[in-house]
Amino acid sequence: METMDLIKQLRDETGVSVMDCKRALDKAGNDLEKARIILKEEGLTKADKKADRETKAGAIAAFVSEDNKKGALIELRCETDFVAKNDEFIKTANEIAKVVAFNDAVDTADLLQKANTNGETIDLMVRNLIAKIGEKIEVSRFKKIETDNYVVAYIHAGNRLGVLLEMNAEQDIWSNAIAKELAYDIAMQIAAMAPIAISSENLSAEDVKNVKDYIEEELIKENKPEEIKVKIRDGRIQKRFSEICLNFQPFIKNDSLTIEKLLVEKGKELNTNIKIVNFIRYQI
Repeated sequence: METMDLIKQLRDETGVSVMDCKRALDKAGNDLEKARIILKEEGLTKADKKADRETKAGAIAAFVSEDNKKGALIELRCETDFVAKNDEFIKTANEIAKVVAFNDAVDTADLLQKANTNGETIDLMVRNLIAKIGEKIEVSRFKKIETDNYVVAYIHAGNRLGVLLEMNAEQDIWSNAIAKELAYDIAMQIAAMAPIAISSENLSAEDVKNVKDYIEEELIKENKPEEIKVKIRDGRIQKRFSEICLNFQPFIKNDSLTIEKLLVEKGKELNTNIKIVNFIRYQI
């Protein structure tokens, strides 16, 4: 095989630059297999050298199993938006989400040792991608849901925002197109309106304190008399709860309905009770 043909084949296989392929082949005496090994070793060394660089861009990816019982949401970070839009970067993010869904990992270090169906660890997947692309890449966060309920995912255009949602119904309605559309619409609602809890009962003590402190700061800035503050304080706190709690938010497709009322309405239509169990929302 001619040298240019070898360079082309190595370039197609690895995604490494033409000059790097030529240099590796020169080192390997035009032995294609040796050149592959040289590029891999050099690429992994380069990956280690990028460890301290900052990752400001990235993509959100999700995976949901065919039976909608397992799901995962991950954030894969890189240095630039250009790389974040790269097809291979997004493909790798999706593959990592699948590994997350089918494995239990306690933290990122543990996750990196988990492998895909081909036996390739996430650590090696990421390091190989760094070698090809030339930027620092890292899995910054991940979560999975494994349940007997129904799981659905929504990834917004551009892959910078994603949601994983778990829903429950007293009857098995999830093969019904109406139920599927409802779940997808609520996942889209979460993406658009950024709630931090399903209802006020699900807010943490810290969340409640933050809301109250926020309202108090507003009232101080407005410099109202104390007797007026007493009258409007609770109303503003409840209004803020309605903004950050999913059940109380106006439905983005029909603002005459709250999400809570939408669930009741669709539950009557499907002859069952429907509720939101859990959600995860990631945004770059």
